[in-house]
Amino acid sequence: MRRTVPCLVLAAAALAACAGNPQPGEPGYPYNLSGPYTTLFLVDGTPYRGTMSLETAPGGVVTGSFIVTEPARVEGSVEGTIAADTVRFAMPYEILENGCSGTVNASAPVSAGGAGFEGPVQLDDSCGGAMSGKITVTR
Repeated sequence: MRRTVPCLVLAAAALAACAGNPQPGEPGYPYNLSGPYTTLFLVDGTPYRGTMSLETAPGGVVTGSFIVTEPARVEGSVEGTIAADTVRFAMPYEILENGCSGTVNASAPVSAGGAGFEGPVQLDDSCGGAMSGKITVTR
């Protein structure tokens, strides 16, 4: 009986310690991305401005959508994951005015509190081919 009690106490302490450290997608995790954001893509020197809406699910799965309104209308989705303080994502998109489509791929550090992220991107566009740029996403 003596061995059982210390094991139960240790197991309870371990569970309490884990409960105090939220994981990606759980409430309180400091790098969850959730809600509306302002977005700026800088691609080959041209700024593309719009908005993005994101949600982080348990396990760190990030989903959402984005709309660019200037200089052309671009609509797309966001599919990614958060691990530690870094988001990795793919964003399939379509440019409504010319029928081009593609995917933006990136990995970027997330600001504490999920305030946004910034980093380099690689695009694979059906009309323009491979391009590089930068994304800035802020509240």
